[in-house]
Amino acid sequence: TTVPMDECDLKTKNISSLVVLNKQDLMRRQIRQIRFSNGQIGDYYDLRLAADSVELHPKSMVVFHGLNLMGAQKNKLVLNFLEDNILALKVPMAQKTDENIELQVRNLAYKYDLRPIFDQAGLDTSGKNHVYYFTDTNGVSMQQLGEEPHVEFGEIEVKRPYMGANGLTANPVALKVFAMRPNATM
Repeated sequence: TTVPMDECDLKTKNISSLVVLNKQDLMRRQIRQIRFSNGQIGDYYDLRLAADSVELHPKSMVVFHGLNLMGAQKNKLVLNFLEDNILALKVPMAQKTDENIELQVRNLAYKYDLRPIFDQAGLDTSGKNHVYYFTDTNGVSMQQLGEEPHVEFGEIEVKRPYMGANGLTANPVALKVFAMRPNATM
């Protein structure tokens, strides 16, 4: 039977797919590019493999649009094979003019026996966007996170300028610090 066009549901629908990639197989076969196709249109992704990560760099995203793009320009998909005890601490309300954010986050982390990660392949340890990475040596903070995407971890304090009746002063402002897994978004 045929259905008249005016009775069809013509709404746009999102389709998702789980793609399983085996890093060892990709390396053995020397795969450098992956094509995602819907039968008519195809997207090409350049593949970059490292010991602890797989990166997909899109040439186009018409058929397959990756979510949670990473990198400085948010232009790649990254799968890290990081240790299970790595925790990201983020201060989302920090401003570029705030001073000593990294030092204060590090001091807060030390109270919970977290150790800073200064260099790790697959992680941007530059402190960009006020995200800092730590190793949870005793597992307590990771346990607190559980299955949640992020949890409130603590607070730090910054001084921000305020023009009041007494002129320019520095007022203390409390900023929340959140804990999350390295690749989580907030």
